[in-house]
Amino acid sequence: NGAFPAAAPPTSLPMAGSKQVIVNQERVTDSIKVVRAVARLDIELENVTGDEIRVERIPFGAFGADRAYLFGQGGENEVMPDEVTCKEFEIPGKNEAIATGGKANYVYYIYPSAAGAGAYTMGLETGSWTYNEVLLKDDQGRDLTAMPRNTVYKIRAIVDVDAITFRGITVDGWDVSYSGGDINIGNND
Repeated sequence: NGAFPAAAPPTSLPMAGSKQVIVNQERVTDSIKVVRAVARLDIELENVTGDEIRVERIPFGAFGADRAYLFGQGGENEVMPDEVTCKEFEIPGKNEAIATGGKANYVYYIYPSAAGAGAYTMGLETGSWTYNEVLLKDDQGRDLTAMPRNTVYKIRAIVDVDAITFRGITVDGWDVSYSGGDINIGNND
C-alpha cells in the first residue's frame, strides 16, 4: 500500500530527498532538498492565570493520521492513503511548573492529514483547570482543514483562568536544503 507506518510517528524524523547526478566514478557533492514526511507543531503556552500551573496534557481533535506516504502524493493537495484513520491524540505534560507570566514550549511531530473542517482543535488540562478544545485557525482567521507534510505550525496560546486565547497560528514552510557534505555513490570498499 506504500503508506509509512500504521503506528504513532516514530521518534526519529522520516524524511525523503532525491537529486539526479551524473557520476564518472568520482565523489560527488551536491545539494538535496529535504522533504520531511511529517508536519511539526511548535506550541508555546503563556501562563497569565495569576497562579503557577502544571500542564497534565494537551488534547487535540481527530486529525492525528495513523499513516502517510513516505513520498508526498498529489503536490499541494496532499493525497492520503486510502486506509488512513484520523484520531484524537494528546501531548503529555512535562510535569514542570509554569510560573505566572512564564512560558512553556512543546514540539510534536504528526503525519500529514486532511481531516477537514472542525477536526483541528486543541484543549488543555492543568492540575487546576480543564479547557475545552477550540478550533485552530490560521493567522488569517480561517479554520485549519489540513496539515500537509514539511510544514511548521507555530501555535501561541495564552492560558488564563477562563479560557485559552490563541494569538493566531502561523504556518511556515520547513524548507532547508542539505549542502556541503559528500554523497558517496557506488562501492564503498
